[in-house]
Amino acid sequence: MPKKEESAAEAIRVFPLAALRKECRRLYDISASTFDGATAGLRPDKEYTVEEVKNAIEKWQGRKV
Repeated sequence: MPKKEESAAEAIRVFPLAALRKECRRLYDISASTFDGATAGLRPDKEYTVEEVKNAIEKWQGRKV
């Protein structure tokens, strides 16, 4: 019988930045242009968790203008 418990490492899913951008309204309640600004410093060829991008967005939104 297979184990029903998953380790924390197995439960974390990563996505290409473009996939997260496509769903940015649903995931983060922000526009695509806001997503682009907030993630400008992230590498587009790397994969990220939803939480990693959320943290980048919150950090960007907290910057002084």
